[in-house]
Amino acid sequence: MSAEIHALHDNSTWTLEPLPPGFYRSQADNSLFTRVTHTSITLILAYVDDILVTENDISQVKVFKRILFTHFKTKDLGSLKCFLGLKVAHSHKGIFLNQPKYAIDIFSDSDQLGARTASFLVKQHLKLNNQYGILLPNPCLYRRLIYLTITQPNIVYVVSILN
Repeated sequence: MSAEIHALHDNSTWTLEPLPPGFYRSQADNSLFTRVTHTSITLILAYVDDILVTENDISQVKVFKRILFTHFKTKDLGSLKCFLGLKVAHSHKGIFLNQPKYAIDIFSDSDQLGARTASFLVKQHLKLNNQYGILLPNPCLYRRLIYLTITQPNIVYVVSILN
């Protein structure tokens, strides 16, 4: 990969730019960069050709964008509304994230899109094991449904009571 990077650089296809002063790459995620000062924290998430910038001081966001605009041709899309399938809503209470399209896709793929809630009795403290019942044909689909339960506190509560 090093040869490809050098070829891109030699052909002036791209230029490598240093991080702005004070920014550090996250050890947990190579696409996350942070800068912390006595009065502010800046988080930058770079994903392919999208860059998210958040800061607890809006003036610092403007400073960062000016730095970015001097080095790259960019387009400011304003406040974040959608990113990687996440819908983002801002309010005075904070930021709300949800994935309505992903949830609908999961329900549709599992033929549960029109399903309604149902009440039924289950033995308390019922222990399931691999001796009885049938294996589900598509564990991937089942796991996606489990993911949805984790995102819904009301469902998680009921499932945890059954365990």
